Amino acid sequence: MRTVSYADLKGRFTSAIGVDSLLTAEETAFKRSLNDRVRGAWTKAKWPEFLNLVSRVVAAVDTSTMKADKAVQIDNATDLFDVYSVWNKVPWEDRTAQRIEYTLMGGYLVLPADTTETTVYVVGSQVPATDYGDSSTITNATNATPIVVTSSSHGLATGDRIVVVDVGGNTNANGEWIVTVVDANSFSLDGSSGNSGYTSGGTFTGALPAFLERFLLAATVADFYRSDGQLDKSIAQEGIAEEYMFQELDRNERLQQQNKVLVTPYPAYWPTLLVTQTTT
Repeated sequence: MRTVSYADLKGRFTSAIGVDSLLTAEETAFKRSLNDRVRGAWTKAKWPEFLNLVSRVVAAVDTSTMKADKAVQIDNATDLFDVYSVWNKVPWEDRTAQRIEYTLMGGYLVLPADTTETTVYVVGSQVPATDYGDSSTITNATNATPIVVTSSSHGLATGDRIVVVDVGGNTNANGEWIVTVVDANSFSLDGSSGNSGYTSGGTFTGALPAFLERFLLAATVADFYRSDGQLDKSIAQEGIAEEYMFQELDRNERLQQQNKVLVTPYPAYWPTLLVTQTTT
């Protein structure tokens, strides 16, 4: 997924409202607006860029509030936000994959009692980052494969996308990454490999989806004008934001048609009768 950094979006926002830099209160308001708008857009559609496939073990549940023979726990999952479908196999790898019906209840996907699978594959959306505004300080980046980054109380979840900048020494740590959490103070950069020892510096921020950049810019500018009492400008910017969102929804609809999982039917086990017509 193509992304844009918080710093780049903030720079465009600053230019759009006609100032050289943001005051502390203005940047705080911008961050709040940005995070609210991202989360609102996240659930607006089944965006292909956010699709995620995770495997889950099927088990019986017997609690005071839930009893089911076959269920999958998804509450507070760090790799799954919304659920779109459940399959017995990976649908993009196996054409015999079959969709499994489910009921979402109390943080569980309750499956039919006659389900025979012990593991199912859940198609859903990724979890949005905790905060797309604040930058976090990096204090180490190992010269290893993958690179393990140290950042106190980083607050990330496995699968988050981040942008790392200004790491000294082990410069291969800089760039855009998907992370795997090691513990509360460290995480690895998926697919990375160190090129030198860490010397100093480095920060990271959540990576914003680039396809929403135009919408997020217009929407946050609309929020700024609204808070500043410039209602006419706010309404105009809100209209621009809605147009950008409509364009992305239209693009998404076309992509959804292309990305549909095609199920190949089994061949018939009876012979096809061929009828010929003769004339006398």
